[in-house]
Amino acid sequence: MMRIALILLAVLIAPPMAEAQGRRAAMSGDTIMLDGKIIQLKGLECPPMDTEEGKEAQRLVQIMLHARILNCAWDTLPDGTREGDCIYRAASWSPKSRSMVVELESRNLCRKYGRT
Repeated sequence: MMRIALILLAVLIAPPMAEAQGRRAAMSGDTIMLDGKIIQLKGLECPPMDTEEGKEAQRLVQIMLHARILNCAWDTLPDGTREGDCIYRAASWSPKSRSMVVELESRNLCRKYGRT
């Protein structure tokens, strides 16, 4: 219940989401590129790409990036890096939207770090 409340709070205070268009690529399990913008998935650390776990995380992110409906939001940090998350659904009629960050963590492919 607490997790749902936190997700709802994050959605309410997050910057407006934009539907992702253009080129989408998983650079690693915790870093994506949307139309030339590199975005670090907020609060996640995934295994290095030279491990099977890191490759599996990247494969999953690549699949999520190509969902029919993908909405992403991010903040630009003082050092210029972008940090955020994407919410995806297989189709407009799908009953459930999913967060990339939550999905990677729930599958034990990546772990949380720092303040989120």
